[in-house]
Amino acid sequence: MSEIMLSLVPLVLVVLLSFQVFPVALGISGKESLKNTVFPIVILALSQTVLFLAGYYLGGKFMYLLRGYTSTVLFIGFFIIGIRMFMEAFKIRKGERTYELNDQRKVLLAATAQAVNTFLAGLLLYFIPLNIVTVTALLFAASLVMAVGGVVVVPGKQSLSFASLLYLISGILIIVSSVYFIFAAF
Repeated sequence: MSEIMLSLVPLVLVVLLSFQVFPVALGISGKESLKNTVFPIVILALSQTVLFLAGYYLGGKFMYLLRGYTSTVLFIGFFIIGIRMFMEAFKIRKGERTYELNDQRKVLLAATAQAVNTFLAGLLLYFIPLNIVTVTALLFAASLVMAVGGVVVVPGKQSLSFASLLYLISGILIIVSSVYFIFAAF
C-alpha cells in the first residue's frame, strides 16, 4: 500500500502544480489569431515542464547530501510550496497575478515566474523513485489543459475567483501531501 501511495503522490503533485498556469493564461486573449494564441499556451506548458526537469536533474547533483533527512526535507519543501500557493490565491482573487500577455517577452517572463514552484518540486521529487517520463508527460498535458482552459474562460471576477479556488485547493492538497511525507518510510 505504501509503495502504491508513494508512486501516486508525485502524479497528484504535478497535476496540482499545473494549476499554476491558469491565472497566467487568463491574460492571453483567445480572440487573436491562432498563432498568437497557441504560442503562449505552449510556452506556459513548456516552462512548467522544462523547469520541473531542470529541478529534478539538478536535484540529482546535490540533494543526495540530504539523503538522511529525506522525510524532513520533503515535508518542509512541499509545506513551503503549499503555503506559497495558498497565499498567492488571495492575490489572484484581487487580480494582482493576472497579466495582459500581448508581448512574447512578457509571456516568457510570466511563464518562468509561475513555474518556480514546479522547479522546487522537481528538486524535492528527486528523493522519490518515479518514472520521470510519465510524470513529465502528465505535467505537460495537465499544464496544456489548464492553459487552454485559462484562454477559453472569459476574464472577469468569476474567472479570478475560480483561479483563486484552484490555487487554494492545490495549496491545501500540497500541504496535506507534505504531512504524508513525514510518515512515509524512506
